[in-house]
Amino acid sequence: LRGLSASGGTNQLAGIHAALSMPGDPMRLRDVVFMTDGYIGNEAEVLALTHREIGNARIFSFGIGSSVNRYLLDEVALAGRGTAEYLRPDEDPEATIARFYDRIARPYLTDVVVDWGSLPVRDATPSPAPDLSSLSPLTVFARYDRPARGVVTIRGRLAGRPYAQAVEVTLPEVEPDHAAVSSLWAR
Repeated sequence: LRGLSASGGTNQLAGIHAALSMPGDPMRLRDVVFMTDGYIGNEAEVLALTHREIGNARIFSFGIGSSVNRYLLDEVALAGRGTAEYLRPDEDPEATIARFYDRIARPYLTDVVVDWGSLPVRDATPSPAPDLSSLSPLTVFARYDRPARGVVTIRGRLAGRPYAQAVEVTLPEVEPDHAAVSSLWAR
């Protein structure tokens, strides 16, 4: 370590490639933690590599400090069906780290797939859907062109076994109580 010289650069591409290219155990859920305390600027390259090499791994992002690239960490976590957690300098690290470990340690429903049935839905996000844990509900946004009623089926693996749950859904023509939804599509 004495021979190393810090120059401020972060080579996340090599780290992501090393973590995702290693073969995993097909009988286990594979978690990769993407952690940084600095601003990573080559977003397009990092995201392209993540999408290309993700396989069946899950990526959980953890940003430390006030100058991390939240957009990148959020998008890497979405691509990896995980979540992102942030620790600011003024926060208690124990609570944040405990919540992060709880999220990783106890996935409730894995390999989640949303089947929209005959509903006129498009542009569902996030895709693929993240795993469901006791700390984060499954929230999916999608567009539709006309009002409709139907059944959405959520499928996944619960304790390694197939699981499915059907949910009746009404897509209204107009819903003034949810006017903020349009801003979710902004980026």
